[in-house]
Amino acid sequence: APPFGFPVGRCDAGKLTFTILRNSNTGSIIYVHHSIDTPPIDSLLEEPYHYTTPFLNQSQAYYFQSYDSPTGCKSQWLKLDAVISQIESFEKEVIFCNQGGRLTAQKGKVWNWSTGENNSTIFVRNSGLYEVQVSDEWGCKAIQKFHVRVLRLQPQDTIFTTIDNCIEKELWIDTTSLPRPLSVRWVSLAENSLSIKVKEPGNYMAIIEFPTIECKIQRVYKVSRPDSCNNAPYFWAPNAFSPNGDLQNDIWYMYSINVIQHKLTIFDRWGKIVFQNRALGNLSPETSYWDGSSSGGPLPEGIYIFTVEAEDRLGKWHQFRGTITLLR
Repeated sequence: APPFGFPVGRCDAGKLTFTILRNSNTGSIIYVHHSIDTPPIDSLLEEPYHYTTPFLNQSQAYYFQSYDSPTGCKSQWLKLDAVISQIESFEKEVIFCNQGGRLTAQKGKVWNWSTGENNSTIFVRNSGLYEVQVSDEWGCKAIQKFHVRVLRLQPQDTIFTTIDNCIEKELWIDTTSLPRPLSVRWVSLAENSLSIKVKEPGNYMAIIEFPTIECKIQRVYKVSRPDSCNNAPYFWAPNAFSPNGDLQNDIWYMYSINVIQHKLTIFDRWGKIVFQNRALGNLSPETSYWDGSSSGGPLPEGIYIFTVEAEDRLGKWHQFRGTITLLR
């Protein structure tokens, strides 16, 4: 049978002393090891057997084995820990979402919370300061303070908006009052940005997640188009572009709605036609775009004029004019 003893511990770095009792059926020499696979670091020859560790900054395991010199018999191993307490005082800020959350103190033996509770973990629902005194088996104590902020976030908010210009609407998530970090995911869309542009009426849902507080909320945008957009044609076009091959704004294009056919013409400053296109349906980047060239050659920087002649759904023709700034 192995010798007999107890773990020892203290609240700060330093030396610790074990008291080992010999089993009556084992040898009179107690060897001390760092592990069962290493040579002994000390031998204890006289009862009562005491072993004092070197100065310790952290916990250390020790192994004790008794030895009978006449017979050469060895006992089983006794493992004991020299413990440097790990509990410590601290203050930390904790953020929870809506219903609150759990506060967990450090591992110990006794917990005395400012709420009167005595478990290692408590559930809190309101903002405020929560304190706990933690004690371990060595009599070490620490005060741990949690500054809790419970955010009352609307789990789901519905925003009604319209496509005022009849072409597109930018949906923007206001994150001014929201905690960081956060991430945004638009449901059914391959978008993870704070804003998207939509061209069709419908319901668009964004899920906002806060990974550090295990919380998520929803924003639902109910997008409609005014009745006035139903038949009248609407046009939209950027006023500048830069066809320089950097894959950003390299083409100029137009959008329209309620157009069944159109003709797009672009003139230089002297009135010469440099581009012309006819197509059925609405203007779009696929049907009506210009790359800043004429007859296969690039045109110089400058201001160009465009006109659009379009037929609406009622058979009425309309004309839309504007300027384009070409940058290189």
